[in-house]
Amino acid sequence: MVKDAILLVAHGSRSGEDRPGAEALAEAVRRSAGCAVGLSYTELASPDVTEGLDLLAASGVRRIVVVTTALLAAGHLKSDIPEHITRARARHPQCEFFLAPPLGMHPLVLGLLRERGRAAADRLQGNPPEETAVILVGRGSSDPDANSDLAKLARLFAEGHSYRSVETAYVGVTKPDLPTAIAHAMRLEPRSMVVIPCLVLPGAILGRIGEEVGRAHRRYPWVPIAQAEILGPDPRLVEVVLSQVAKGIRQEPIGRCDVCKYQAHLPGFEKELGGVKAARRIAKHRQLADADKAGAVPHAHPWTPEHHVLVCVAEDCGPKGGRAVLESVRQSLRKSGLSKKVIATPTLCLGRCGEGPMAAVYPEGVWYKAMTPESAQRMVESHLVGGKWLSEHFDLQIDA
Repeated sequence: MVKDAILLVAHGSRSGEDRPGAEALAEAVRRSAGCAVGLSYTELASPDVTEGLDLLAASGVRRIVVVTTALLAAGHLKSDIPEHITRARARHPQCEFFLAPPLGMHPLVLGLLRERGRAAADRLQGNPPEETAVILVGRGSSDPDANSDLAKLARLFAEGHSYRSVETAYVGVTKPDLPTAIAHAMRLEPRSMVVIPCLVLPGAILGRIGEEVGRAHRRYPWVPIAQAEILGPDPRLVEVVLSQVAKGIRQEPIGRCDVCKYQAHLPGFEKELGGVKAARRIAKHRQLADADKAGAVPHAHPWTPEHHVLVCVAEDCGPKGGRAVLESVRQSLRKSGLSKKVIATPTLCLGRCGEGPMAAVYPEGVWYKAMTPESAQRMVESHLVGGKWLSEHFDLQIDA
C-alpha cells in the first residue's frame, strides 16, 4: 500500500506571525487527509523545504505531495520549490515527489473572497453594492502571469455582482500599489469601500495593507473603508488544499505555459525564458543544455551525473503523456541501477510541438519524439544502458 504524505509550504516571516495559522492549517489538513502532513517555509523561517522533504522521506512514506499556501503561481512555486524537489529525488530515490497547483484559481477560494467582502461591507453604513468600491490586494510578484491571475480573480469576483468598481492592487514589486488603486477607485465617487487581502495566512504583508487602509481613512474621511479578513483559517481551505493535492498526484500543470515568462517569449521578459535568471542562482552541472535552447526547469544536482534526461511536460507534450514518460524513465533508471548516475527532470517547451512527447538526452544532445512510457523504458535500456540510440524515436541531435 502506498504511504502518502503532504508537505504544506508557507512563505515564512521573521516575526513568525504566520506560524500559528500555518500550523493550524497543517493540523486541519492532517485530520482530513488521514496521512502524514509536514510543514515548512520557503524563507525566513525553519524548517525549510529541503528539511521538510527529508523529514517526511525519513519517516518511511513513499509518495510526497508538496502544496503551498500561496494563492498564485509565482517564483517560489515555479522555480524554487521544483529545485528542492529535484534535489530530494536524488537523495530519496525510494520516494515519488509531486507538486500541487496553487490554491487561488479554485471556486471555493472565489467563494471565500466574496464572503469576506460581504462581511466587511456589512460593517459599513449599509450602502448598497452599487455604491461600494472593492479592491483585491495581492502580494505582488515579478512574474506577470501570477499578477494577471489576481486580475482574473478580480474579474470573476465582479461577475454577477453590481459593485461600483472592482480593482486590483499589489503590496510590492509591481503596480498599481494600494494607495494608487484607492485613489483611482475614489474617482468614481463610491459611498463606501472594501479592501480584501488575498492572503491565506497573516504576516508582514497584512500589516502593510492595514497601514495603507489607515492612511486612506485619514485621506478620505468622508468614505467609510473596511478591511476584510484574510481567507484563513476556514475549513473550506482544507478542502481546497486536498483538491490541489489530488491535482498534483495527477500531475496537472501548475500554470499556463502560453503566458508564463519561464516558458513563453513574453515581450520584456526574454531573459527569463527557460528560467535562465533562476538557473544563474543555483549550481548547474556542466553538461546541462543551454536553457534558452532546451527550456530547462531551474534545478541543481548534488553530483555531476553521467547523463541528463529532459522530458517535456509543457502545454503540448504534457497532455499527451509527458509526465507518464518522465515517470517511466525514472522507474527504469531505478530498475537498471542508474538512479545515481542519470538524472531525469521535467522540462519546459522544447520547441517541437506536434512531435511529442519529447525527450532529450545529454551530453549527447539526442532528442527523441513521440515517446510513450514503453518507449521510455526501451530508451533507458538501449541508450543509457547499452549505449545505442533508440532509432525508431530519434528526432535530431543538438550539441550541448
